[in-house]
Amino acid sequence: MNEVSAPTETQEMQAFRRNLNLRKGDLNTLVAKLKEQSLLKVDLIVPSNNIRMDEKGRITIKGRQDDNSEENHALTGLLDGLNIATKEELSLIPFDTAHGQLSERLNIPSGYYNRMRLHLSLLGENINYWMKGKDTNYFLRIFENPSTSTGYLRTILSDKFFALDNWDVLIATLDAVKRSGAELEIDECDISEEKMYIKFIAPNIEVDAPELLKNYKLPDGTIPNNPRVCAGFVVSNSEIGCGKFYVAPRMMVLACRNGMIRKDEGFGKVHLGARLEENQVIKFSKETKNKAIELVISQITDAVQIFCSKDYLNKVVAEYEEKGKQPLAHPTVAIANMTKHYGLTDDKTQSILDYFIKSSDTSRFGAVQALTFFAHKDADADGQYELECASVDALDKMPIFDRLPKENN
Repeated sequence: MNEVSAPTETQEMQAFRRNLNLRKGDLNTLVAKLKEQSLLKVDLIVPSNNIRMDEKGRITIKGRQDDNSEENHALTGLLDGLNIATKEELSLIPFDTAHGQLSERLNIPSGYYNRMRLHLSLLGENINYWMKGKDTNYFLRIFENPSTSTGYLRTILSDKFFALDNWDVLIATLDAVKRSGAELEIDECDISEEKMYIKFIAPNIEVDAPELLKNYKLPDGTIPNNPRVCAGFVVSNSEIGCGKFYVAPRMMVLACRNGMIRKDEGFGKVHLGARLEENQVIKFSKETKNKAIELVISQITDAVQIFCSKDYLNKVVAEYEEKGKQPLAHPTVAIANMTKHYGLTDDKTQSILDYFIKSSDTSRFGAVQALTFFAHKDADADGQYELECASVDALDKMPIFDRLPKENN
């Protein structure tokens, strides 16, 4: 049997996906990007019996010719109203996130699912069999590519998922910041395929940290003349089920703008709401959105009051000084153990080790600074957030990382 394997992404698709993202942008570029994306979005609730994968690996949504029910007629009428569909069928190219969620929703082990992506007839056979037996509704989030009339499946979620959109989170966040009266600035904004991140700093909430940074210099050899750290927080959100809205404190070293996120002290809202009706374009009620937005405003307001204070920042600095002052006994081993623990590749490990050596700070905190410097300079948006969160954990685990193998036996 001749197998059809997953096609490589076309340049057009790659360009479309890249254009969706934003890295280290300011508020104006974030607003422009979110407005652009809003024009491309389509949300649908579709029964599992109407979802299939074709021989090209595309997810198709279509009515059933042998079904004269009102629900089936509603679906065909819905498809007829979309620019990227015919009256009979909507064909979508799944993003990687959608593939992962299909694997999860249908209980197909991810390793086996990914192997089948190289053999699309087998993948389609599995998806179609298990989808037909689900007898449930799914919430699909879609992007339209108007230049090619192509549809992309961003995500396939439970029909109980409440979509807290990035635009709503941004507006609620800015509202909360304005209400707080605090002096806050946006450090940088990111949009990845999975999440949005908005990093705030409080420029008037700075403290000296000479003990914490006494041996630190930038990897380019520059010795910081400003051994200070700044308070702030980071807002994250996923429109496609890759994490709830979340706000967490973020301390930034001013000399290099490295950040450390104390995720365990943050808080957020789960994207879960009432079950939605099938065969419809989703437009959540104003009342539902207002409740979600008010909760975001409340949580951001709390974040400003709690995290953007000198008392909080002094407490964090004192904790880091105590945990980070000890010199590493085995620096190379400690870096290798740290990067292995967080699943980083050999190339990334080498970059972090280089940053560590060039910084000349051989303390436990110096190792963490090398990790956050790499996160800020070399990682993508999701990687930076994950590593800045991991940095706090890494400081706690550094005594374990800084051991030779025989010392761990």
